[in-house]
Amino acid sequence: MKLPFKKEEFLGNIRSGNRRENNSPRNLSYFDVHLDNYTSEFSIELFNSIYNQNTSILKIKPINNIFITYEIYNKDIKCQGKNGKAVRIVNKGQKQEGICKEEECELCQKGKCSKVGRLYFRLSGIEERGIWCYSTRSRGIEYIEKYLNLMIEKGTDITKNYFELSLNEKNGKSGKVYVPDIKLIKEESREANKNSNKKENQKNKSSDNCYKYIKGQMVEYDGQKIPKLIFVKRDGKEKEVYLTKESKREILKLKPGTVISITKIKKDKNNTVFLEDYNVLKSVEQNKSIENSKKAV
Repeated sequence: MKLPFKKEEFLGNIRSGNRRENNSPRNLSYFDVHLDNYTSEFSIELFNSIYNQNTSILKIKPINNIFITYEIYNKDIKCQGKNGKAVRIVNKGQKQEGICKEEECELCQKGKCSKVGRLYFRLSGIEERGIWCYSTRSRGIEYIEKYLNLMIEKGTDITKNYFELSLNEKNGKSGKVYVPDIKLIKEESREANKNSNKKENQKNKSSDNCYKYIKGQMVEYDGQKIPKLIFVKRDGKEKEVYLTKESKREILKLKPGTVISITKIKKDKNNTVFLEDYNVLKSVEQNKSIENSKKAV
């Protein structure tokens, strides 16, 4: 089974069960990390640095939905099936490929095959350290798979959100058992995207109304001398405007390169644009104003 991460990223197994002294399985009410072929002392200490007491709740970020396989491991045969295909190792290590279908598998019909779910994730607080695996043979497999599928159907990116993986007490055939379940804590990516898009829209809207001052000069208009200013937008398109006595006149004391956002304009019957009000976003000072200069700025 090919996994969507590098081998060196794997930290180890987090379990909700272990074995008694007589080697019989024992269901735990908390998550446990102990030594095995894939879990080191480093991983144990790392886990305990976040969860230093027996905990039944983990805050995780999945890297995918739960992986489900059908497995048999005994002295005679080793078999793993996934997505309808099976790989078996029999006799002296002979490898065989076949079909994995419950209704067509004699071993499965005899109850010798186990359904196993493996959930791979990063732990909150130590995400950058690597990836963990929680495996279960309990009915929690269906709970986790269906819930994460539902989140995906609703448009949630499960790999970018935090979930609560918990162990809940249930009544089993042999008494109390602790079954895993999962739920979304907060859809951070959607909120982040929403806020990001809002900021981007505001930024774009603001940028669309930004003009860089290029030059200005006094001109004759309707029998009067008034300032004529040339601005350029971000897309390179120039805008020509005029000032009246009522116009805000701060721009006349500033140099080309000054950036403004226009807040109020008006047009006359000739469709001439007059700049009445604006905000200076970036100012460049000059010594002389346009009104006092005889030359074009």
